[in-house]
Amino acid sequence: YTDTYGDKPIGSGAWKVLDFKKDQQLILAPNEYYYGKKSSFKKITILKVDEDAALASAKSGQLDLVYVDAESSKTKVDHMTVLTMPTVDSFSINLPVIPETTEDGQIVGNNVTSDIAIRQALNIGINRQAIIDNALSGCGTPAFSTSPEAPWSSKYTFQDNRVEEAKKLLEDAGWKDTDGDGIREKNGVKAEFTVTGRSNDLARYNTVVALAENAKPLGIHIIAKSEAWAEARKARHTPTCWSFVDLNPIDFYRQFHSSQIGKQVINNPSSYRNAAVDAEIDAALSSNNREDSYRHWINAQDLVEKDIPSLRISFPSLTYYVKDGLHIPEYGKTITRGQGISIIENMNEWTWDSK
Repeated sequence: YTDTYGDKPIGSGAWKVLDFKKDQQLILAPNEYYYGKKSSFKKITILKVDEDAALASAKSGQLDLVYVDAESSKTKVDHMTVLTMPTVDSFSINLPVIPETTEDGQIVGNNVTSDIAIRQALNIGINRQAIIDNALSGCGTPAFSTSPEAPWSSKYTFQDNRVEEAKKLLEDAGWKDTDGDGIREKNGVKAEFTVTGRSNDLARYNTVVALAENAKPLGIHIIAKSEAWAEARKARHTPTCWSFVDLNPIDFYRQFHSSQIGKQVINNPSSYRNAAVDAEIDAALSSNNREDSYRHWINAQDLVEKDIPSLRISFPSLTYYVKDGLHIPEYGKTITRGQGISIIENMNEWTWDSK
């Protein structure tokens, strides 16, 4: 069955696959053997719709639920209402802590973000709410640390938009605008770097564009670059906009433990090394007491936040058009972004309101 599982999965969930055409559609029917609540629908068809066509699809009146970007959700669509779902995913920019070098033919590190003063200035100097307003039409909340819903999270927070304090920090570290072009430099290096955003994820790319505009008053020039994910993967150890979900502390381990440098795609994209962080993570992993492990995870997070290998910006919300009469029960507090697919997790509980 392993050769066909991707097209004809076998499982014990609420649904079974009737038909699947990659990059086109997925047709589901209720699984008559499912142990839990069975859907009242006989069949569900899920269509893949590109972001630029999503709004038109909603206006067509032929679809009951459409995932759209936050900007599109501001448009009124007849017989549909907008559903906004907060998520626990964070939009984050990895800020490599090592100078630029080449490994296995790929560029790793960055000559600007490797200076902790740059990372600290961005962290306290940017206005996260303004970035959310400009990039996500206000659909999101500021992010300062790993998922605050997780019991092992430090829930670290602070006041951002401290522009003058950030500028002084840069001045004291030797980053000065000596030629009056609005961009600081130090030892012949301009305070400018490129951040890659996914071309098929407008919210992430827009976040990079808004961040670039927000960083200008600090004298830091960020260049937003749109790339297909296949190309963005190759540049993952240079500044990139990620969508991270940290409900499992193992994700934190993969992002920040030094043993993960050079491993899989998302592992330690900042090339971050800190022996004290490694020790806390190792202690958490080896602990046989849950509360003790939480304490070590929190200690590790507090240490990481001082070094800022990752600039957390927002917890983006998901936005959908929902046809009048379709009732979708409320979700809990741990919705993951997943390119919008998370909404179907309780699809067996959906109903049509009685006329």
